Amino acid sequence: MNTYERDCVLVWDEMSIKSLLLFDKNLDQFEGIVNHGGNRRSLDIASEVLVVLLRGMNTNWIFPLSYYFSKGPTTTQELDILLSEVLKNLQRTGLNVRVGVCDQGFTNRGLFRRWNVTEQKPFIILGDNIIYMIHDICHIIKLMRNHIKKHGFFVHGLQDDAPQPDNVPQPSSDEVGGEYASWKYLVQFYEIDSSSENRLAPRLQKYHLEVPDLAKMKVKLATQLLSHSVFAGIKTLVELKKMPAEAMGTANFAKVCNDMFDFLNISQQHDPQNTLKSGANVFRNMHMLEWFQEWASRLEMTDGAPLPDCVRGLKLTLSGTSMIIKDLQSRRYKYVLTRRLQQDVIEHFFGTQRSSSGCSKNPTARQFSQNFRFLFVKSLLKCGGGNGNCEIVEENTLLLNSMKRMESFLNSEIGNNLMPSNNSGDQNQAFEDRSDNEFEELCDDNNDPDRSDYQINDFFNLLSRSDIAIKDYNVATYLGNWAVKYIIRTKKCTQCIRMLEFSCDRNPPFFSPEEKLLSNKAYNENLLENHQEQGFGHVLKECHRNVFDLVISEFRPAVIESLNSAGTNVSVNVFNYLKHNFEIGEWLSSYDSTNCKKHREDIIKLVVRSKLYLLVKEKNQQVVSSKAMSQTRRELRHQ
Repeated sequence: MNTYERDCVLVWDEMSIKSLLLFDKNLDQFEGIVNHGGNRRSLDIASEVLVVLLRGMNTNWIFPLSYYFSKGPTTTQELDILLSEVLKNLQRTGLNVRVGVCDQGFTNRGLFRRWNVTEQKPFIILGDNIIYMIHDICHIIKLMRNHIKKHGFFVHGLQDDAPQPDNVPQPSSDEVGGEYASWKYLVQFYEIDSSSENRLAPRLQKYHLEVPDLAKMKVKLATQLLSHSVFAGIKTLVELKKMPAEAMGTANFAKVCNDMFDFLNISQQHDPQNTLKSGANVFRNMHMLEWFQEWASRLEMTDGAPLPDCVRGLKLTLSGTSMIIKDLQSRRYKYVLTRRLQQDVIEHFFGTQRSSSGCSKNPTARQFSQNFRFLFVKSLLKCGGGNGNCEIVEENTLLLNSMKRMESFLNSEIGNNLMPSNNSGDQNQAFEDRSDNEFEELCDDNNDPDRSDYQINDFFNLLSRSDIAIKDYNVATYLGNWAVKYIIRTKKCTQCIRMLEFSCDRNPPFFSPEEKLLSNKAYNENLLENHQEQGFGHVLKECHRNVFDLVISEFRPAVIESLNSAGTNVSVNVFNYLKHNFEIGEWLSSYDSTNCKKHREDIIKLVVRSKLYLLVKEKNQQVVSSKAMSQTRRELRHQ
């Protein structure tokens, strides 16, 4: 292994197990007791297991290192002893642990105090090595969501000379400074958005605001609420005078959280649409991280409550990440994937453990130990159903090559010290993480799925329920732009591109009231001003834009009519209904070539399919909501 391959991240977390004492006659030992390795065992029945895991800093290897059974959460003192032993053993192997990552559990906070880890000194020194200690940003974002609901946030005014990001849109100091972030405006936005025909934030649902207890740990529910889509939606309603101007404080808070998560969740070297998510731009965006630190330092609770631990953890994480990036830059790293500084990999390991035990949420100590060994042999990690609270590791082969390169470091003597229970030869294999794009690929966990490529999933939540209004014209325009650009990109038609024009070539104002959502969706205001084809500034001409307003307004009667039409092809029947509209039919017939006629039909059909998908999803959600309401009424009657 070269120097870069030896750089790694140490991640630790705890998982609940079923308290069950067993005796294994083959091994002639108890299973399910407290076991911290060596001579640190007792007959107390374990209820938690602490797992320590390694992953490469910028290389694709993962190694579940050790596990320890405890009665209840591991105490701060025990955690200090165990992790100190692990770090010293790893140092002897030649691996370079650069970062330690954990959640904000009370024992981890106590450990940081014990190690004197603070915002000003977010690291420990072991020998000649500096090891940075940070908290998992995913847990912090979830806690920020909880506290804006419980208390609300107030952001003091930033200084006029506060650092501003380059090439990345960010609220200016007068926009963010001295503003309140209130839960009521998020609720108000959802009520306005969900009651209209078309959705500004299509992924936002009621369960984002009324999160069930079992779903509070889902990262996507927090990141989709504090997202760029919500920011753009609230800003659009404020500009349309549908919401008060004070709501912009909440919108700006959501945008800062979104941009901060983007920066701390980088999974690819290059992202031309959003420079915050590009690993190669990390070093150029360091002033952005400093701006986030300044913003976090000015947070207070609206109701005067003490500053919660999540804000202090956020400050520590931002400070630590800043030092980590500077350290890696001095070591001549060309890029940094900040997603490697999260706990997703260990959460995935826990999900695989549970699914390996027959979808048991709490495996026994015996099952956990067996699964731990099995995962090295099987090395096929995939969470059941794809609904896990972590990234999906797409793995089809054993990491034999990397293990051969590591075997000189992980010798048997040290391996026995690191793995306290049931050590065997097959544990000296590991698995590789090749999936750094689970948020982008699955969309379910994406903190902001409305990317500039206008993914079709963004529009599955468009539902017709009322007469079209100015807000719905905005959605229709956004949908029309997406559909036209999608067909142009896939069909590579040089004639259809004439339907677009550059907004910067228009007379001011460059965007009409019907295009406010389209302009607010841009991650970078510079994208609206340049001549990049099919970019945010490349928009539909007004003569073509009006067609999509008609498609949206006529969709509901078209669906009703299609239900009783001949044939079972709903989308075909809806399209046939729409093309009989005079203006839509005229637009379909005014083409430059035979291919363009087919392309225009494809554009309308694409919009129709998107709306139909939403209709199905919305109806299913109504059934689920109805069942939940009926269950609540039954429970109230029993009380």
